[in-house]
Amino acid sequence: MRVLTYLLPLLSLSTTRAAADDAASHAPKSIHTLHQWPLGVWAENIAVRANGHLLVTFVTPSASVHQLDPSNPPNTTDPAATLLHAFPNATQATGITELGSTPDVFAVVADSTIHTLDLRAPAPRVRRVATIAAAGLLNGAAALPGTPLLLVADSQLGAIWRVDARTGAHSLLLRDPAMAPSAADPHLPFLGINGIRYGADGFVYFNNSPRRWWCRVPVDPTTGDVRGPVQTLAEGVLADDFAEVHMTEGFANLWVS
Repeated sequence: MRVLTYLLPLLSLSTTRAAADDAASHAPKSIHTLHQWPLGVWAENIAVRANGHLLVTFVTPSASVHQLDPSNPPNTTDPAATLLHAFPNATQATGITELGSTPDVFAVVADSTIHTLDLRAPAPRVRRVATIAAAGLLNGAAALPGTPLLLVADSQLGAIWRVDARTGAHSLLLRDPAMAPSAADPHLPFLGINGIRYGADGFVYFNNSPRRWWCRVPVDPTTGDVRGPVQTLAEGVLADDFAEVHMTEGFANLWVS
C-alpha cells in the first residue's frame, strides 16, 4: 500500500520475456492527470467497470469506494463528489476486483471483511460476504474467471485466502515464504504479498513490495487449488500493485504502478 493523491500512470513490465520487447512498446506515452483528491487522501486500489468508469478504494479519510468517470471528472477535489459507498465500521478499504461470474458486481476488501458491491441497478447494493477472523492484513484481491471464487492476499500472514463470494465459505489457500513480510524493511514490517492477479495462462501473479519480488504460482482455474510451487520471475523491482496480466504471444505482461 502507498499514499496516493491522484491516479498514478501505469508502466509496462514484462516479467517473463527474456528478450527485450519491441522498442515501440516502450515509447513515451501521453500522460495527464484525470483527477486529484486533496492531501490526506489515501487511494489504494483501482478497478475498471465495463463502461470505463474507475472504482477506487480509499484507506483515508474513510474506508470507502469512489467512482470516477475519466471522460467527465468532477470539477472539485472534494472526495464527497466521487463517493459511491462508505464502510462505516471499517478502518480501510483495500482490494477490489470484478467477480468472475457476475459482470458489474465487485468484491471489496474492508479490513478483514469481504463485501460485494452490485452496480447493475441505479443504486449500488452492498452485501457482506465473509469476515476472515484469522486474517492478518488483507490487501489485493483477484477473481477466477467464470466462478464466484476470490483470491485475497494477506500481507501480514504472507498468504492467499480463497473466498466463495456466493456462500461466504473461505479457507487459507497458500502460505509461502515468497509472500512473507521482510524483516529487513523496518518501514513495512507487516507488508509482504501486495498485488495479486489471475492470468489467462493458469497462474496467479503476485508481488512482494518490501522484498521487490515478482512471483507466480499455478492454480486450477475452476477451484483455485494450487498445482505447483511458487516461481520467482523477477527481483529488484519495487512497486505497489499492478493492473492486469496481459498475455502476448505466450508471454505475460504486467501493468505496474
